[in-house]
Amino acid sequence: MIGMVGEGLIPIKKSGKWGYIDIEGNEVLSIPDYDFAYPFSDGMAIVTKNDKMGYINKEGTEVIPCIYDIHIFMGDSFFENGVAKVSKNENQDIIYIDKSGKEIDYQEDEKENEFEKDLEISCINDKYGFVDKNGEEVIPHIYDYAGNFSEGIAGVKKDGKWGCIDKEGNIVIPFIYEQFFDNK
Repeated sequence: MIGMVGEGLIPIKKSGKWGYIDIEGNEVLSIPDYDFAYPFSDGMAIVTKNDKMGYINKEGTEVIPCIYDIHIFMGDSFFENGVAKVSKNENQDIIYIDKSGKEIDYQEDEKENEFEKDLEISCINDKYGFVDKNGEEVIPHIYDYAGNFSEGIAGVKKDGKWGCIDKEGNIVIPFIYEQFFDNK
């Protein structure tokens, strides 16, 4: 598995173990005790263990225990400006926590989350590629699946394996991973 870039790190699963690689493909962090790993945001990444979610820091230390069932996006990430929005179960109210896991009072901005994509995923004859805003093909439709671009790279699947390409279609992470995370 290979996932979206977050703060220069990409969550990966290789040989059944989780970790993170940098955008050059160097393995930089191993976290084998978790069932799933998400991209980093605000110095933290969600990890799951036994169907519960918590947070690790960039050293791989669990700083917020895996006790939450629900994490909700704040802007374009799960952790923003030192605050996360969570719930311990579906029947509990949503609460805000800080980077230590302490419940806090927090008022969210009502502003709209705006971002501009310069390339869109496109599928032609069951093959994926990318087109510009005018529908012109920029990256050929040669992939079995494609994820969104994040920090200049996108996860794509070819011949049953995942890797990453840049916005020119150059391979930046080789096709050696089993799965992919994309928060489309």
